[in-house]
Amino acid sequence: MYQFSEEARKYYEALPVPILFNDVSDGNITPLLVSDGLCRLAEASREKMMEVFGRSIFERLHPDDVGKVAQLGQDFSNKLCPYDVIYRTKYRPDEPYRTIHTVGSWITMPDGTELTVQMFVDVTKSLNEYTGLMDVYALFQHDRFYTDPVTGIPNVNYLREFADTKIASLRREGEKPCIIVFDIDAMGAYNNRYGMARGDDLLRLTADILHGEFPGDVIIRGKEDHFGVIFAFPGKEKCIDKVRAINEKIIERAYGLTTGVTAGVSMIDQGMDVDTALDRAKRTLRRAGTDRSQICRFYSRREDEAYWNERYIVDNFEKAMENGWIKVYCQMIMKVATGKGAALEALARWIDPGRGTISPAEFIPVLEKYHLLYKLDLYMMKQVCREVEIRAQNGLVMVPVSVNFSAQDFDHCDVLAELNAIVDELDPAKYNMLKRDFIVEITEQDV
Repeated sequence: MYQFSEEARKYYEALPVPILFNDVSDGNITPLLVSDGLCRLAEASREKMMEVFGRSIFERLHPDDVGKVAQLGQDFSNKLCPYDVIYRTKYRPDEPYRTIHTVGSWITMPDGTELTVQMFVDVTKSLNEYTGLMDVYALFQHDRFYTDPVTGIPNVNYLREFADTKIASLRREGEKPCIIVFDIDAMGAYNNRYGMARGDDLLRLTADILHGEFPGDVIIRGKEDHFGVIFAFPGKEKCIDKVRAINEKIIERAYGLTTGVTAGVSMIDQGMDVDTALDRAKRTLRRAGTDRSQICRFYSRREDEAYWNERYIVDNFEKAMENGWIKVYCQMIMKVATGKGAALEALARWIDPGRGTISPAEFIPVLEKYHLLYKLDLYMMKQVCREVEIRAQNGLVMVPVSVNFSAQDFDHCDVLAELNAIVDELDPAKYNMLKRDFIVEITEQDV
């Protein structure tokens, strides 16, 4: 006879829906487990219910229903038909007959054992009670795994589980499914100013407004102050108009001052999983930054390629310096009066073994954006000092060298101390140079 694990038994016994598990083997039907829901339905203890189902259930059936229930039970046990029957029965001898609807099916347990499970509905009880019971059992709506506890709407787990149904439905209707991700502007500042409780109120308000703007669509709350909606793409202008309408309602109804939301939109292409579309919409949203003139941005493949190029630079920058992929290229600074060279200007060139030459116009803005430029500038200074030694060893004339630094560098390190440490390690006097022969040039845009 099949044995439930302790964890599985506790789970099934705690279910609010009235169900019964049976072991059907060697022509015998043996009750294994009854749920709390079935005990409540019969108003009896679990021990009593196991006793009732352990004896012949036919002694409590209405005489007119015994034949059909017996025949159906036999056919069902032999897998000749599904189990679906309405009959009259008593759980206690002294009570009137109840009309019960029972449906059953075969299930395969993890070890391969086949059991039957039956679900019971007392159709003599009121429709309201039955509806309430089903509401309790609507785990996909109310279970914590699928529901955001603050707003009460579905979460990302729900999106991943059920979004495909919505997407397929939109395609059948000839629509183009898309996902839009909303970010509440300056949510941290709102929480700090008005308190976390008011911040939660703003989240609930946003969820309520989204339900009004996207009736019948899949709406979820993501991490922190993000929301997502899967709906039929109406065109760019209508998307922007919808975001404006949402902002107007948020600003009008919010407790405190807020500028509303910004949004990123991505189409859900044929065969694309919802996580990919969600990531695209998030990246599109992030590119808007704090620019309130772009309250709604739309995914483009070109921008996406730019994003991944940016990520490559950030992720491989340290490796590029360690492996010497970033090289010093020098150009001559000419003295106009004499037409002769006066100094060298050191320029960074990234020669990547996989991607070829990455232009400074590509990698320098990225390093500046992620506040990594000071590392490049100090690296270049070290490389210039190494080349001074090489020039001296090869009998080449010593000339001043200009190295570019950014004003941003001064926010991240003691530039003067770092430069002195690098040049002192070189001991420039040994090479007939002075510290003044190293020119620090603050880039023009910073000036």
